[in-house]
Amino acid sequence: MDNYFLIQNDPEQVEEAYPFGQAGTLPVDRRPMAPPRQRIHFNFAYFFLILLIAAAAGFYAYGISQWEGRFLNRTKVNGMDVSGKTPEEVEEMVRETVDEYSITITFRGGQTETLTGDDIGYAYVPGDSIKELAANQNYKEWPLAFFRDTEYQVDKVTEYDKKKAGEAIRALPEFQEENQAQPTDAYLVMREKGLRVVPEEEGNAIRPKTVVKGIRAAIDERRTEINVEKDIEKSYKVPAVRSDNEELLAEKKRVNDLISANITYILPEGDEPMSLGAETLKTWLSMDENGRYYKDDAVWADKIMRFVDQIAINVNTVWDSRKFKATGIGTITVPGGEYGWSVNKEAEKALLAEELAAHEEVTREPKYYTREYSTENGGIGDTYIEADLTRQHVWIYRDGKMVLDTDCVSGLPTPERHTPTGVYMIMYKDTDTDLRGRMLPDGNYAYVSHVDYWMPFYDGCGFHDASWQAKFGGDWYKSHGSRGCINLPPSIAGRFYQNVDEDMVVVVYSS
Repeated sequence: MDNYFLIQNDPEQVEEAYPFGQAGTLPVDRRPMAPPRQRIHFNFAYFFLILLIAAAAGFYAYGISQWEGRFLNRTKVNGMDVSGKTPEEVEEMVRETVDEYSITITFRGGQTETLTGDDIGYAYVPGDSIKELAANQNYKEWPLAFFRDTEYQVDKVTEYDKKKAGEAIRALPEFQEENQAQPTDAYLVMREKGLRVVPEEEGNAIRPKTVVKGIRAAIDERRTEINVEKDIEKSYKVPAVRSDNEELLAEKKRVNDLISANITYILPEGDEPMSLGAETLKTWLSMDENGRYYKDDAVWADKIMRFVDQIAINVNTVWDSRKFKATGIGTITVPGGEYGWSVNKEAEKALLAEELAAHEEVTREPKYYTREYSTENGGIGDTYIEADLTRQHVWIYRDGKMVLDTDCVSGLPTPERHTPTGVYMIMYKDTDTDLRGRMLPDGNYAYVSHVDYWMPFYDGCGFHDASWQAKFGGDWYKSHGSRGCINLPPSIAGRFYQNVDEDMVVVVYSS
């Protein structure tokens, strides 16, 4: 026991005592002892990083192999999403768009027609552009494609049958003659107030060659829509003369100037005004062989004369019978005479011609020789001379009051010497004068009678003193009547003369 413990405490003894070791003991290593070894700890973070990098590299390389020969993600060709598509697949997609091709053609008026690819023999011609796009991609940047858009535009190489297209275009309804309205020129037409411009009509007649060429050009550009009127120059036939044509407007002005005057005639009370304006003047114009209006001076003058004649017909009351309130009798009908409305036609024609030439617009009365003084008492009014050949008496009224009356001697009641009845006017007044009859072949007058007062009213007939008459009134005139004048007593003739005015109305009748 002692030896065991000794050996345990002394290695050299142990080695000597038990050179090959003994049970319960370890062999003795005589080599020099190494310093104590430290424990090694494993770093998983580095290991994971390495593994991640290796995986990413593998995935990146795998991605290159997968995307190569295809279009990268978020890539578009001609607006179509081609991500992951091969050039062949993209070619087919493009072909389908071509196979679906059609062009809509809009004509004037909004009519539309559609031609399909089949109508014109339209076909897609494959090329190398899509393959070149795919080959030129940088596949090493495939991951970046997930974060950016890439878009390409490639020409669709197509072809179509031009002859077939031309036939299809010409077969459209708008090309058929029965469906086309030809354009019409603006022209002048005489309306109520003169020449007016009738606007041109555009129509819808196309120029076939021009339109076919334009539509073909649109097909060449692979357009899907075309507006013939807007997109094809000179596609429609056009009017030769439009509303703004200078010659047309000048002709309109020239003619309308000729008839631009407007004359309104104020006629006696009770008569409607007469107007002379374009409505009538247009009918006075003449027309040449080319359909142009012009003013023929001879025709124009004749029209003026006829118009003035019509004014006179409407206005003149001379020689018209009248209702008259006779002294002591009441209302009677007096034969017509020279008193009343009488248009001075020569003066009126001259004035009217001037106004028309000056294109004037005026409102006025016609030119008159004579006019009525009143609308009362048959147009005679209340100031006049009244002579009743039956009663052989004369009255003078002023403002409705009798200022003088006297017996008289009128003309001998024979066709040659009777006093004319009717309504007249005092032509003028004269004193101390000779009244002469007709001139005889020997140069002498049939008679010469001196009078102190002379007041003619019609064609050598008038009021005057007659000192040669033995008496006045009664039936004396039947045997001693004058040559048509109304003889007055010399004692009253002066006062008579003083109460008579030039242009005073004279009413002569037989009751």
